[in-house]
Amino acid sequence: MPAGEPLFVQVAPGNVPSLRAVLATQAYSPVGAELLFAVGPPARAGTDSH
Repeated sequence: MPAGEPLFVQVAPGNVPSLRAVLATQAYSPVGAELLFAVGPPARAGTDSH
């Protein structure tokens, strides 16, 4: 990873030791949440999306 490039780190809030370790680096700013948008048509109910 080149220096200065943005990096997204995801830590489960219930995993307290990992969350504390990430916050202790003081290199990350908490976002709070993220959304993932799926690309493509929505899956129909009752069908397998794979």
